[in-house]
Amino acid sequence: GASARGVISYYSHRDWFLLGTNIAGTMDGELTSSAGRIGFDVPSPAPGVYKKLWQIPWQPHMADMGHTGGHLTSGDSSFVSHFVAPFINTPTWDEFAVGRVTGVQKPKPAPEYIVLPARL
Repeated sequence: GASARGVISYYSHRDWFLLGTNIAGTMDGELTSSAGRIGFDVPSPAPGVYKKLWQIPWQPHMADMGHTGGHLTSGDSSFVSHFVAPFINTPTWDEFAVGRVTGVQKPKPAPEYIVLPARL
């Protein structure tokens, strides 16, 4: 399938647009922060399927490519060409490939590597 290599999930504590899930709730009625703001919740102990989930927190160097951490800037063409498109031609996603593309040092698949955003 399309996600055989895994899922790369970028999230940002600067994504205030999705703060509405704290007020109005998610589709399943939960009042919580969105995965786009804090990353996905990973159960503990995590099933093996989560080993293919790579959660990448927004980093200041991403602003150089147009993604300032906000909801709409993650679709900036420069950000996509530098931080998303390279995964299409990367046959195997491991900590080295993900780290090389994202600039995040020693990333690991969830649940071993979940960087929580700084609390404001």
